[in-house]
Amino acid sequence: MFRTVTHLACFFDVSVDYLMEDVPLPLLNYAKAVQKGDEPFVGRDWELVQLQQLYNLNLSSQSAACIQGMQGVGKTALIKRFLDQLQHTNKHSVYVPIEPNDAFTRRFCRAILCISNDLDDASVRLVIKALANTSLLYFYLLDWVGVTLDSAERYALSHLSPSRLGELEALAMTLLVQKALESSVSAIAIDNLHAANSKQLHFIEEFIEISKKQRLFLILGLTDIGLFTYPPDWLKHAHTISLGALNDSACESLASFYTKPQSLPPSQLELLRQLSIKRSNGHPAILKALIESTQGDKVFPEPLYKTTIRTLLELTHVQVSLLKFIACAGMAVKVEVIDYFLSIKSVTGIKPVHDLVCLGILCPKSNCYVFRHLLIWEIVLSLVIDSDRKEWKTFSQRQKKERYKHLPK
Repeated sequence: MFRTVTHLACFFDVSVDYLMEDVPLPLLNYAKAVQKGDEPFVGRDWELVQLQQLYNLNLSSQSAACIQGMQGVGKTALIKRFLDQLQHTNKHSVYVPIEPNDAFTRRFCRAILCISNDLDDASVRLVIKALANTSLLYFYLLDWVGVTLDSAERYALSHLSPSRLGELEALAMTLLVQKALESSVSAIAIDNLHAANSKQLHFIEEFIEISKKQRLFLILGLTDIGLFTYPPDWLKHAHTISLGALNDSACESLASFYTKPQSLPPSQLELLRQLSIKRSNGHPAILKALIESTQGDKVFPEPLYKTTIRTLLELTHVQVSLLKFIACAGMAVKVEVIDYFLSIKSVTGIKPVHDLVCLGILCPKSNCYVFRHLLIWEIVLSLVIDSDRKEWKTFSQRQKKERYKHLPK
């Protein structure tokens, strides 16, 4: 319905509320995005409502939200849509993503303290001096916001005891929280948390701990891999919102939007849409890549293919063999089948499988492991040579014989 109403509004050059009364908010947002040429925000209305409810809860007691899901599934889009809605109600927010080889602490502190990235060091020093009530706190904050310290300032900090440095850190964190509240910041979003290094994670963990006593709504966006395959203890107070596959209606809307620039005949466009929707398995970024390739049934999206290959290169020989074996067995493989394979390879323990889960290749289910996405399975399967297929088939047959050998003939 969203697409039909929006197309009618565009055709007659009117707004959707001209065509119908009491327009639902999701339809209104979709129509505005399409008419402006922005990518439509679809299929995440329930999650958006969840975020709003958690935000409202935060007005009476501190709360936090953890948005997690596969890379490219729409975490950033959801976070930004929520923050945009806050802005329209005159609520201030801060959004800081973690980026590779980037000074997150510097950007985060400057965003909280309203310090422009274009401001020269001398001007930044004046701003920080007005905030800090001691020389050591002044030096500490200067370092956080990325100002180069002189030799005397570096010496003063480097000769402090660990306990004194801890006290300074707590004071600086408290000041950041206070400044955020004074600036009427009601929500702070930290995106790509899984990409943070140990120093950045320590900073974020400490900030979360200090802010627990205040009315700051924290939103954390992350891909559940690596250290965040399972929630760490310091994030267990956060309410988790997991993003899964988009429904068919949302995929249809996105596919229609993505095929607009294509100059294919209508019948080919429709075929491209349907093939891409099927292979995307409800994943918006993969859907977009498949449509842009114009070969939705034949290619692997380049970013996903490169990421998968790069991951495979980091695996041990046993893990690669295990992964190829699982791929030959299908999208999902029972635990006992994997156990049998590892026993044949004289491998004990679950580490090989656990590592594949932490890398975002496999997902554990109640009695089996499944590939994170259909195309990851297809990519791994495409790398299996014929001789390996015969070997895995033999393993499978032997495992079945072992399973049923105790039964009476």
